[in-house]
Amino acid sequence: MPYVALYLTGPIGASATATGLVLAGWGIAGLVAAPLGGLASDRLGRRPLILGGLAGSAACALAFFLASSVWALLPLVPLWAIFFSFMRPAMSAYVVDVTEPEQRTEAFGIFRLVSNATFALGPPLGALVIAIASLRSCFLVTAVTEACFLVFAFRLLPESRSATAAEEEEPARLTDALRDRRLQLLAIGTACAWFLFALYDEVFGVFLHQERGLAISTWGLLFTINPVLVTLTQYPVSRWASGRSARLVLAGGTVLNGIAVLLVLPFEGIGVLVVSIVLLTCGEVLLAPVSSALAGSLAPERLRGSYQSVLEWGYSAASVPAVSIGLYLVGQGNFEWMLACSPVIALAGIACFLSLPGKRTPVEPVVEPV
Repeated sequence: MPYVALYLTGPIGASATATGLVLAGWGIAGLVAAPLGGLASDRLGRRPLILGGLAGSAACALAFFLASSVWALLPLVPLWAIFFSFMRPAMSAYVVDVTEPEQRTEAFGIFRLVSNATFALGPPLGALVIAIASLRSCFLVTAVTEACFLVFAFRLLPESRSATAAEEEEPARLTDALRDRRLQLLAIGTACAWFLFALYDEVFGVFLHQERGLAISTWGLLFTINPVLVTLTQYPVSRWASGRSARLVLAGGTVLNGIAVLLVLPFEGIGVLVVSIVLLTCGEVLLAPVSSALAGSLAPERLRGSYQSVLEWGYSAASVPAVSIGLYLVGQGNFEWMLACSPVIALAGIACFLSLPGKRTPVEPVVEPV
């Protein structure tokens, strides 16, 4: 991921504006495709979506390797996002299918631990590929890696959707999930919390470099704190959170995100920035597995994929405006206003989470959505 923009502006020769348009296609396509991916996994099963997503993603990566112009990549980026977005809700629903209700938070913690460990490994591996071969070769390595896992999944990953859910007389409909007020609150609260995290993920580097004089290399080193810390803490934190009230854990994670973003407003040195990143990471390890586990527990069996896709849509719905508005304000020299508003955004998320059912995460939904 860190090398896509460099690839477009380097070997491909695209302008910064064209690169921005190409990358915007990823977020927009993902925003549209994520809910449809969950619905498709409820109707067709998890396995076809996972295998299809891997195959399509590997093909897109190979096409990136072979491409010679930005016009060839312009339709490829949203297509790649569609394959990726179709696969993610199916993967989350798969985790729900194969785990007991009381183990789901812990299971999603393991899922995120592996994701972040490999995410932290990706950039240095890409740097090694660039040193040995070329920037273009990173996409060939990506295609081969996904093709290898496609073979692995095809041989060893069975369908997880139960026969009972598959034989339901009434087919799954996304509107059934969208009518559940509890899921609405969970998705909106998650979007508010993730809006704050997306500022760190995509906007802080530009702001701190342009407005506060932080070296790009320094930000690159500080950025690695997050995936390393998630890898070290996600599983034990998930085990701890699995026995606690889901709404309080989610509210606590949002509080940490709000404080972390606000700390950057004065920015009096690297130490403050380190504390901010640590707090954001703590909020992330609380929010991500608990929200996914809660969505799985709220969902009727026939709608597990749809519930996960609505939650995924909350992430995308937060990231796209956070990045676009944040970068616009950086360009205008007014990003401090966004930092100052972080407590208000956090309070909105907290209000949604505290409106959810109390006590521990419900192990099974009580009633069908109305």
